[in-house]
Amino acid sequence: MRFRGKAKWALLVCLIMVFSVVAGCGGNGSTSDKAKDQDVIKLGFLGATTGSVANYGIPGQKGMKMA
Repeated sequence: MRFRGKAKWALLVCLIMVFSVVAGCGGNGSTSDKAKDQDVIKLGFLGATTGSVANYGIPGQKGMKMA
């Protein structure tokens, strides 16, 4: 009886995984024109740049500027 419950859960998980793969791989392969027209990607940074933890925030901020 205990094995039957595990088998149902395993089947459910397998079906969800198969559905996810099918849904993720579907599509017609064309890209939208909106994505081609936009060249600017804005990034935001939230980190400490002063105080005792600035040694963690400043390198993160510099990394964001490089990106």
